[in-house]
Amino acid sequence: MNKYGMTTKLPNKDRKRSPLPNTYANRKAMKNEIKQRNMGKKTKQKETSKLSEFVKAKFKEGERKFKQERDIYINLNYNQRRAILIKEKREKENRQKDDKKDDKKENQEKTNNEQHEGHQTKENEENHADRS
Repeated sequence: MNKYGMTTKLPNKDRKRSPLPNTYANRKAMKNEIKQRNMGKKTKQKETSKLSEFVKAKFKEGERKFKQERDIYINLNYNQRRAILIKEKREKENRQKDDKKDDKKENQEKTNNEQHEGHQTKENEENHADRS
């Protein structure tokens, strides 16, 4: 039994130990490897694009408008707020109806043009056959 108790083992001082590793060389080799493989952090910073500044400005402008509308809306009473909501709902419905009408007109124009072109080709064929 040793002085530390039964569960502990004394170190073997006679054991042949390997020399300490050269940590500086290991770190240097690892840094070189990282550079060769382009795995390190990028030191070049991209120029700030003007687009991002434009987006930030638009975002701030939108925030400002939203706050302004919110402040106006908060100061209104219930009936006034309800009237605004109803008005916005009607405007939205009218816009949707107008969009549907425009789509129908475009479809009718396309079909009319296709029919007209088909009619012209038949006339051209008949005229060409008469000339021969």
